[in-house]
Amino acid sequence: MKYNAKNTAIAILAIGLVSVSLFAASFLLSSVTDPLSSQEVEDLVFNREEEKLARDVYSTLYDTWNYGVFNNIVPSEQIHMDSILGLLNQYGIEDPVPEDTVGVYNNSILMDLYTDLVAQGQLSLVDALEVGGYIEEMDILDLQRFIANSDHPDVITVYERLMMGSRNHLRAFVGALFDEGVTYVPVLMDEADYQAIITTPIEGGP
Repeated sequence: MKYNAKNTAIAILAIGLVSVSLFAASFLLSSVTDPLSSQEVEDLVFNREEEKLARDVYSTLYDTWNYGVFNNIVPSEQIHMDSILGLLNQYGIEDPVPEDTVGVYNNSILMDLYTDLVAQGQLSLVDALEVGGYIEEMDILDLQRFIANSDHPDVITVYERLMMGSRNHLRAFVGALFDEGVTYVPVLMDEADYQAIITTPIEGGP
């Protein structure tokens, strides 16, 4: 299967920019009918910083390698962050990102992960692209877990859209590695689930 990483990343950015209006519309139309569980709150707070981690790592690695796929995905990760912030505001939950400083997190696990992933990604361009693949695998698996933990349709809808974006991002990094002559090997996902993503086209639409 032949990939074109540049076109893939541009398509992802276009999908992300269209999606922001869809997210905004969902927030305007939804209303809080019952409170979130403590687990749902914990998941939203964590995901807000997890999406920030992806954005921060990609921004930093773009500064290192000046490789377009990172720069093209950064705005999509910002949309993901903003989408979760919308839910936090809607449900009156304190934002864990009061000051948006790259590489700084309230969650110490994510703080350490940022340091480790950036260090790995600065070893070589291939390492950097593999870091991208790892982050998107992690995001997909976490979002699946968050969806299973929630019974609020508005929260689930946002998570599902974020997961669609993460699948597209994973495809982009796999394609970029293919262009570099490297076959990406999944680290966290089952091989069958991984293949189901990368053998299907970029997703879009409402």
